[in-house]
Amino acid sequence: MNQTKRGGRKITRRERTVSESMKEDHQVTITSELIDEIHKTIEEVVDNTVYRCGQCKNILDSTWFCEVCNYQHNIITSTRY
Repeated sequence: MNQTKRGGRKITRRERTVSESMKEDHQVTITSELIDEIHKTIEEVVDNTVYRCGQCKNILDSTWFCEVCNYQHNIITSTRY
């Protein structure tokens, strides 16, 4: 197989090995915890408005209390389109 980079330079065996290993290192495993967090995030969006903690930017639940940093002031709102 004759692979080339931009500029027409031939890819060396070392570069190909590094490139292939990087692909393996960056695979994402979808876990039930990740799916639960996605569902939680979707449920917390009301009328396309997202409420975030003013300190750590975590998405807040309906109590407007940040479970990550125990902070309850300076709520940031943003709108999703």
